[in-house]
Amino acid sequence: MRHRTMWMLGSILLVACSGSNQARRGSSTPVDNTPPAPRGVTSDQMEEIRSVERAGRPAVTDCYTDELERRTDKKLKGSVTVEIHIAATGAVQEVRITRGTLQAPQVLRCIEQVLRSWEFPRMQTDTWYGTTFQFSPAY
Repeated sequence: MRHRTMWMLGSILLVACSGSNQARRGSSTPVDNTPPAPRGVTSDQMEEIRSVERAGRPAVTDCYTDELERRTDKKLKGSVTVEIHIAATGAVQEVRITRGTLQAPQVLRCIEQVLRSWEFPRMQTDTWYGTTFQFSPAY
């Protein structure tokens, strides 16, 4: 698990470095705490859900880095665990922040807004998808 987490961290930083100055401002490290695919969701659909998450992570990271840039104290860090209710149509029905240590309400509001904009593939049934974002300054 540690090797996989390090690989993911390297991937996030590599993506951040390859098109912007995101790596210097901050990062969002994925934590693989995703439960197995719920009933009614195939493994292919679960991979598509994870793909939407991977594609949307830069916008979530922007919520954090924008706040970090506004602050004079650059020590803002923490985690945010969310659950996303995905309708069978692929639309996000609800976003719940279930736990976290990031003490920045404006970042949490931004994350909720970003997650509500995600569009997932159509599925046979509604489902919930959970993930955790970890934030820390990259300098």
